[in-house]
Amino acid sequence: NIRMGHIRLGRIPKTKPWRNVFEALETESIDAAALSRATALGFEQEVPGLERGRAVNYCFWILVRLATGARGDFPEELRRLGIQAEQVSSGFSFVQRVSKAVEKELKTRGETSVFVRMAELTLREVLTANIVEQSRSLFGTTLDDIQSACRAISTTKNFGRVARDFYAAFISRSIQYVTDKELSNYVGSDSSIASPREAL
Repeated sequence: NIRMGHIRLGRIPKTKPWRNVFEALETESIDAAALSRATALGFEQEVPGLERGRAVNYCFWILVRLATGARGDFPEELRRLGIQAEQVSSGFSFVQRVSKAVEKELKTRGETSVFVRMAELTLREVLTANIVEQSRSLFGTTLDDIQSACRAISTTKNFGRVARDFYAAFISRSIQYVTDKELSNYVGSDSSIASPREAL
């Protein structure tokens, strides 16, 4: 079985969306292009369920709240999200505190899976790219600077880009993780891939 931290993932279920992936991996000579197409197709059929997942929706909802909240009483909006504004001393600490608040809330809701963790990591990645890197300094950034960075992504154009970045990163991370872990089950002297080097 497969683990990510303390979370057990196991193998990809042998359901119809993944059938072609298993067939591609079980051939004597693996066709990389065919495997890529099969993986993309399999994941495409699974994505709607992941996108409707409560954890993914919650992480995206946090992005919405931060963007819209920056147009009003930002410290109060942070408080409602479980973040103490006075404890935010930099863009980096802001991302950390948002991440901790999200992780705490999802644990309270009983949301624990490898894809929950990926949603959390994706939120952190998007916030880092749009808040930390847009702030004047990694250390010593004021709350006003962070609010301005959040307000900047609240426009229709910018938030559309951020939304695309969020889902693209989440899907990419999920595909990479699933395929890497499943591929490892086919590496060995008696398998279709003789060694990890051949899997590269």
